[in-house]
Amino acid sequence: MLKNSQLAQELIPEGEFCYGDDICPFWDITKTKGGECKLLGITDEESNTQLFDHKKECGVKMKPFIDTSDFCGTEGYTRIFPKVLITDGAKSVAEELKCYWALTDAGIYANMELKNEEFLVIKLEVDDNSKAILTIDDGNNNILHEQSYATTDCAKSFKLYGCRQEDGLVIMVPEEY
Repeated sequence: MLKNSQLAQELIPEGEFCYGDDICPFWDITKTKGGECKLLGITDEESNTQLFDHKKECGVKMKPFIDTSDFCGTEGYTRIFPKVLITDGAKSVAEELKCYWALTDAGIYANMELKNEEFLVIKLEVDDNSKAILTIDDGNNNILHEQSYATTDCAKSFKLYGCRQEDGLVIMVPEEY
């Protein structure tokens, strides 16, 4: 059965987990300790899955981890590295997705190698196999830096902006720009 089938779209409950208010009909916990997704034909014992956490691997009806549309400006800044500040919105993304490491990596590289760039677009793109690519571009899709990660626990892709301020970099969600 394909994850994009109409039946899967109708039966799989919303959310990032195979259970919640409703239990996914493709979820089976009887065969293994962590469970099996009958839709995808994978178990928690297979490498690179998060089924042991009952976390959806199919990607069907996933709710966004964080809605950044509520952010407009910031009330405070958090220093995550010397000369790297994040706004309330970026901090919320980092906390919700547990990806402070990506913001730190982007900030360090930007301050070391991209000191003359006033505006940056920072993207972390996560694929279905939990691999990720961090890119930094100049806002015109000219990639200035790209870093690959063989594995990540960050479950969602995101985009942030980086702006120069005095002697450092401020990382923010696009709505705070």
